[in-house]
Amino acid sequence: MYQVNLLPWRQRRNRRRAVLLILTLTLVMLLTGAAIGLLAFHWRGERADLTARLGQWQRQAQWEARQQLGIQRRTEQYRRLAHSLKIYRQTASDNRRFSRLLDQLPTLLPAGLWLTGLHQQDGNVVISGCCERYGDIVSLRRRLVDSALFTHLHWQEIGQRENGYFSFTFQAGWPRRHGAAHHG
Repeated sequence: MYQVNLLPWRQRRNRRRAVLLILTLTLVMLLTGAAIGLLAFHWRGERADLTARLGQWQRQAQWEARQQLGIQRRTEQYRRLAHSLKIYRQTASDNRRFSRLLDQLPTLLPAGLWLTGLHQQDGNVVISGCCERYGDIVSLRRRLVDSALFTHLHWQEIGQRENGYFSFTFQAGWPRRHGAAHHG
């Protein structure tokens, strides 16, 4: 009987399979390496692009922060100016009121009476003065009540000095609007 040696054929087949497996593995490894290299190259370019975008966004954020700070400064400056303007207008209005009062008050004073003090206190006017006769004080009170310059006229003090002159002090409401109701 012939004996056939199948072993060399199997060995060749196994070698071919091994070579094919090694070639396949090498090809897979080369393709994997190429894919990883391409991804790394792409990610490097993407990273550079993202870094550039991040830098641009940071510059934009810094510019916006500077703009916001400028807006806040201008807003605060506007608020201070508006407050100063309000105080200026109120002071100018008070000055005009005092000017009108000082224009009208001398016409209400009797001939023998003179003022020694005039000041504003808590929305009221405190007026003090002297006169030779008590009747001049009564006449002044009547004229002030009739003038509608003041409201709520209250005498704080009336007295006679050692020299015979009468001194007086009164407090009156001083409304901001003209023509306000007055009370004696």
